[in-house]
Amino acid sequence: DDTEERAYRAGQIDVTVTVPRTKLAVYARDRPADLHRAPTAETRFLSFNTRRPALTDARVRRALALALDRTKIVERVMLGGQQPAPRFVPPALRPVNAPPLSAELPDNAAEARQLLAAAGFPEGKNFPRLELAAWSSSQTPVLEAIQAMWRQELGIDIAIATREAKVLLAGFATGDYDIGFVTTLVILDVNDPVSLLANFTATGANNFPHWHSDAYDGLLAAAAIERDLGRQAAQLAQAESLLLAAAPIAPLYFNTRNWLMSPRVRGWQEDALWTRSYLKISVDEK
Repeated sequence: DDTEERAYRAGQIDVTVTVPRTKLAVYARDRPADLHRAPTAETRFLSFNTRRPALTDARVRRALALALDRTKIVERVMLGGQQPAPRFVPPALRPVNAPPLSAELPDNAAEARQLLAAAGFPEGKNFPRLELAAWSSSQTPVLEAIQAMWRQELGIDIAIATREAKVLLAGFATGDYDIGFVTTLVILDVNDPVSLLANFTATGANNFPHWHSDAYDGLLAAAAIERDLGRQAAQLAQAESLLLAAAPIAPLYFNTRNWLMSPRVRGWQEDALWTRSYLKISVDEK
């Protein structure tokens, strides 16, 4: 990110993929015409390896999810217009006629402490040593914020680790990790909530938590072939509620893309899935 931003500042490139978090305020203040922002159909989340001690218990996973202050994460750490995510399916993918969910993961530290105590770890006592991993050092501020919230609200200490992207992804696939911060690994190819939620079925390619629910799989299978959009929306809401109740994941925020683009670029087009169209682009002469 930093290399790309330096190249943009030097006039070597006209458009970036992103903006370093530490430079967002600078561009917003000094070069607002260069800074662009748009919501994406993407939820950044934590994946809990349900094969690990303690994380096999849904009460522990929900406690970890509920203890997070998502508003602080987006407003004090991310700084890029992201929105707190108490649920998993982002607004861009949510059916218009979607019914309310029976289970969400709001910020609720008091309930988190009750759940952790009920699971046998009152005030974090005897909680196993676990690790929170990500693939980039640029994500460290988010990890540190999460680490601090768990320490303050639950009395537990979670270590932080940064791994190469291919190493972390391999660990997700094999189950060789404890808790992972999942970012760009599950960006969809199609604008479809069924495809997003299908990641957590038994055969899902991105079922990083290694979680399984026959009821969840059945709802996704039915939704995949349901032609009535109202019934499909109800099935998806049931499935998402099951996912949030079991908490193999903890949604953090609905992502927003920030990028730099020279004012001389015209006709730029991209969608909420990070897909760019170059068919109508032109560049003014310097």
